[in-house]
Amino acid sequence: MTDYNARIELDSRDFDEAAVDVLMDVVEPYSGVVARAVHGGRVELILTVPAADLRQATITAMSIVLATGHQVYALEVLPTDDFHQRINATPVPELLSVTQTADELGISRQRALQLVNAGQLDAVKVGDTWVVPRPAVTARVAEVADRRQRVEAALLADGEKSRAVLATHRRQQEKVNAAMRTAGVEVTSYP
Repeated sequence: MTDYNARIELDSRDFDEAAVDVLMDVVEPYSGVVARAVHGGRVELILTVPAADLRQATITAMSIVLATGHQVYALEVLPTDDFHQRINATPVPELLSVTQTADELGISRQRALQLVNAGQLDAVKVGDTWVVPRPAVTARVAEVADRRQRVEAALLADGEKSRAVLATHRRQQEKVNAAMRTAGVEVTSYP
């Protein structure tokens, strides 16, 4: 028998304490951990299963996940030695605390936690603390800046349309006023 590690992303972003506790009960016998996937914010399980081959390890990992009541979104199964080599070869990005993230985004700590819990900001739970990869913060800053530009452009376009409509309305009103004066009606103009 060989040990295999399975990394499984679930079909859920529900990372509240009760949901994590239930998942931990299921994966604990397999030296498992529950995390939030760095990309996409889905719930991720990482566990170790003994198996005769890759196929058996995959079936075992799938069975464990299905026992949680969730569906598998993504699955990766590797021999444990290869899994650890891959993990060690992957550079870890700079990580920020929730407070640092909030400061960089110009929002409150509570709002940063809301974004994390909603899966709108990639984060990983380390113990009972969330950490946010700097690339996720950088992407969020760019996304917010892009959205702000689009809103400003739309408001500017709406403002130009409004000014054009108002100018047309004023020209039409002046024509009406001129016609009324010609007819001898006293007209008061408003700016």
